[in-house]
Amino acid sequence: MYEFKCFIQKKIQISNPWHLLATGLGSGLYSRMPGTIGSIVAILIWHELILFVFQSRSSLLVFILLTILVGIDACDKTARDTQSLDPGFIVLDEFIGMWITFFFFQQIIGMRF
Repeated sequence: MYEFKCFIQKKIQISNPWHLLATGLGSGLYSRMPGTIGSIVAILIWHELILFVFQSRSSLLVFILLTILVGIDACDKTARDTQSLDPGFIVLDEFIGMWITFFFFQQIIGMRF
């Protein structure tokens, strides 16, 4: 069973919206394979986004671009708060990378949207 790492010394506060976003809704706090866990959560969120939230590709693209812009700030603030350089628990980049890939992959294979 996976355990959460103790990030108290690094000042991670999951109640802080910047930390929550940067850690991929907490998925980056797993002690083993935080990036892989973050990618799995990103896939699940993508599935929900295209099924229930976004009705067009353009609105989904705007969402991805906004996530990139907000994510840069969230990841920067979280890294500064934890005094870490490229911390493994910041997995928002995995989320965005998966979403960009899926966005263009759907277009290539002609998935209905």
